[in-house]
Amino acid sequence: MGIETRNLVAFLGTRKDGVRENMVMFHELFDEILSEVNTLPDKRQWLKNLFKSYRFMKTDHPVRLWLDSIISLHQEYCTRGDYEHLIRQHNSFVMFYMTEKKYSLNQVARMNNVVPRTICRNIVLGINRLLVFTFGIGGIPFV
Repeated sequence: MGIETRNLVAFLGTRKDGVRENMVMFHELFDEILSEVNTLPDKRQWLKNLFKSYRFMKTDHPVRLWLDSIISLHQEYCTRGDYEHLIRQHNSFVMFYMTEKKYSLNQVARMNNVVPRTICRNIVLGINRLLVFTFGIGGIPFV
């Protein structure tokens, strides 16, 4: 069994030797984890688990910084054109996983004036795009 997401977060969260050294350790562990996750059938669940723990990480935590960087790529992608649905998809994902206050699907749906099922679809689409940013085109499950 390989290193699990929660083990990475817990290990890096207990280190006291500074952000720079944490980032070096994070990249070494992350390379190892990516090689193991690439062989797992469910990359989507691994990424979802990281985002579920996002609110509980310190702001300078290496995993959180990495998640922030791929979310900024996602935001850039979604705001490039004048496509309202892409912006809504990004905002739905951020509200559901990353805001300080946790919002339910119904609350996010009300804020975006859509039905909760649309928010579920937005989250799945957001995870799929983030899988591409993380694993490349091989990160998309085609089944």
